[in-house]
Amino acid sequence: MWREILGQVRHHQGWQNYYRSQGIDLAGIETEKAFKRLPVLKKSDLPRLQKEQPPFAGLAEERRVARIFVSPGPIYDPQGLAGDYWQFAPLFTKIGVGEGDIVQNTFSYHLSPAGFMFDSAARAVGAKVVPAGTGNTALQVEIMRDLQVTAYAGTPGFLLRLLKAAEEKGLWPGRELALSKAIFTAEKVTEEMDRFFQERGIKYIDAYGTADLGCVAYRLPGEEGFTLLDDVYAQICDPDSGEEVRGDMAGELVISRASDVYPLVRFGTGDVSRWVEEGRSIAGVLSRVGDSYKVKGMFVYAHQLKEAVEQLPVEYYQAVITHEHGQDQLTIKVELAAGADGSPQQLEEWAKAIQEMIRVKPQLAVVEKGSISREEKQLVDARAQESKARS
Repeated sequence: MWREILGQVRHHQGWQNYYRSQGIDLAGIETEKAFKRLPVLKKSDLPRLQKEQPPFAGLAEERRVARIFVSPGPIYDPQGLAGDYWQFAPLFTKIGVGEGDIVQNTFSYHLSPAGFMFDSAARAVGAKVVPAGTGNTALQVEIMRDLQVTAYAGTPGFLLRLLKAAEEKGLWPGRELALSKAIFTAEKVTEEMDRFFQERGIKYIDAYGTADLGCVAYRLPGEEGFTLLDDVYAQICDPDSGEEVRGDMAGELVISRASDVYPLVRFGTGDVSRWVEEGRSIAGVLSRVGDSYKVKGMFVYAHQLKEAVEQLPVEYYQAVITHEHGQDQLTIKVELAAGADGSPQQLEEWAKAIQEMIRVKPQLAVVEKGSISREEKQLVDARAQESKARS
């Protein structure tokens, strides 16, 4: 597999230039050992590289690009011309979605590629798609009932919320609702969620992928790890050195993959994982490297959050990510600057202004001056601690 990937980038001028700038001649890479020692291209470096050479840092075949998406950073992600460009269609097939199914796609179609990822995959297997997008719980429940939707695409937390809202109205899967299949990504399926879906007869598959790479791996209920797709060359590496770590140690997930649009070699996803079965399955996303975390399916970068909050009359802040009632929550504690009133209306306006920058709407909470520790990070992911506390 590594030979195919290497052969592709050897004939790609942008990739040749990228390696030449680091003193590397791809013609001299002749063994898998040498391939594994190529420098890691960090996802966190893409904003800088793309700004220097827009839109894709010269690493994509622009003549084969159909759409350009924008991920936080900003990072510009290409979509190729293929019908199932991101390779999620096989996952729909694995849970029996095909002709005759109606898929309610609750991922965003705005700037982010997630909506199109699952839309194109569902259509590739012959299913009809309701491009529902995010939010609007009451309307989504109504759509699910009226159209007798059979499959769902979105985060597990949002489906949990939809079904609880539906059941409060007396609408149950297997009775008033036809929903029986689901494909999830961007959020962990907790034991509570798994139990909830299984009790309602909903067959689901949990996917791991990125906007850059498309679908990378999947997990079915009861499986410990996420099984890698056949064309994925994965490594678990030390995030600093780029060297592979031993055994079941955790490290950065580094992916190489062939593509006639956007081949990627030793791409550092920024996701921390470990092997469940080396070369075959990974443990999913255990945490993030550096200063970014995935919240409600979107990456929140510390530097972008800082830039957004600095536009407000705030003296100091700390943002904390939690997981409450089946959903991720971003709460920003703020110490107000002199003259700021901090009224509910004002906080709502600030929350919307921050959302414009980071694509996730936070909750703001005013705290006393000096109450936020200056020793702690200003973007804290508390979900891991919550998970340990529950177990």
